[in-house]
Formats: sequence, structure tokens, C-alpha cells
Amino acid sequence: MSEEVDRFKKEFLTKHSSATIKAYERDVTDFLAYNNGRITSLEHVQERVIQYFRDNEQYARSTVERKVASLTSFFRFVHNTKDQIIKIDEVLPVIETKPNRDGKIVTPEQYSKIINTIRSKESKIHRVFIARDIVTFNLLYFGGLSASSLGKLNSTDYQVEQIDCNLNIKLNHIGNIESVNLKKENGIESKDYLELREDFLKMKETTEEALFLNKNAKRLSDRSIRRHLELYCKNAGIPEANIYDLRRSTLIGAE
Repeated sequence: MSEEVDRFKKEFLTKHSSATIKAYERDVTDFLAYNNGRITSLEHVQERVIQYFRDNEQYARSTVERKVASLTSFFRFVHNTKDQIIKIDEVLPVIETKPNRDGKIVTPEQYSKIINTIRSKESKIHRVFIARDIVTFNLLYFGGLSASSLGKLNSTDYQVEQIDCNLNIKLNHIGNIESVNLKKENGIESKDYLELREDFLKMKETTEEALFLNKNAKRLSDRSIRRHLELYCKNAGIPEANIYDLRRSTLIGAE
């Protein structure tokens, strides 16, 4: 099924981040290798999935959920169907799982509260930092990128295109072009960020190649991104979330 896996990557996963693509590809290829590359029919997929989890190492529940999402997407794509194929509520009770890490899922409603909390600070914080925090969180939540990856980006690595009512953010990440698609209302700051950044650098009378800047006009650290997220969660009145939770929400929610 190697051709189907390649087609799945090129045609179905093309709009996802590299992190999502790698996770889904690994999940699918591992499962196919376990089955010698063949699944005789869709009716046998779920029983083979259950046997796969029983025969392999014990996974955390969140990992099982992600792998099931990966495999469901793959078999739906290959067989051009919207059938459920793998029922997670029937898989979990019959396999053993390790306790999850303290990871959580950040729901769309909770994420909207975070973004609205950031926007509510506009009168108190320089606009460049409002835009910066929203852009970084969008890339974490919708793109599944890591904080360290964001910290390494330069301004020349970042491009935004408007396509109909959506925004497409293109990142040149370590030589690989990654695309993150956003609804316009989620990414209105994405188009303005570079201009705001340039204005801020002029005000500081300095130059800096880093895409994301701190208050001293220097490269923003991963630690700062993590600290900002903790603060905004607290101000939004939602359970504290970390960077892993934002990225994990992308991987489990991707279809």
C-alpha cells in the first residue's frame, strides 16, 4: 500500500503541518507493516486495529486516539468513504492503556477565549505584541508547530496569502515549506504582523532578523511563549494549558 500512503500524503495531508503529516504517516506505515502491508477488507480493519494495540507496547489513551484518527482518515481516503470504520469507544475498553501525561485537549471554545483575552488587552499593550501572540498561538494550535520551531523563524520565512475568506500562512521552516490555513476571523492579525513588527523596530531604532520579537526587539524565546500561554489561560478563566496541549489538540482534531 505504499502508493496509497504516498497519495494520502500528497492529496489529503497536504494542507496540514509537517508535524501532523509525520505523525499520521508514521501511524499508518507502522500499522500497515504490522499487517504485512495488506488489509483484506474494511470490515476487518477494526479487529486488526485492536489486535495491533494488544500486540504492541502499551500506549497512553491520547496516543491511541491519535493513531485511530490517523488510520480512520487513511482508510476513508483510500476507500472514498465517510463511514466510521474504527469505533474508538469499542477499541479503548478492550485494550490496556497507560495513564495520559497531564496533556489536555484545548477545545475551539477555550481557544477562542484565549484569543479574545489577548485582543482585549489592545489598549494596554503595544499592538505588535497582541499580533505576535495571536500569530504564535495560531501556528501552535492550527499548525501543530513547536515553540522551538517558532523561535527559530526569521521574518523572511513568513508569508501570508488571502484565498477567498481564508488565510494561508507559508513558513520556510528549516528548508521545508509548511502551510497553515486559517479562517480569516482567526487570523486577522496574521496579515498585519510584519508591518507592525517593522514599525516597532523603527521605534526601537534597531534591526533584527527574528520573526517574533520580545519587548527588547530581540528574538522571542520558547520560554516566553510558554509563559504567555499560561498567563492568557489564567486571564481567560480556562484550565491551564501548555504548548504540548495546543499541538496535541491539532493532532487529535485533524481529519
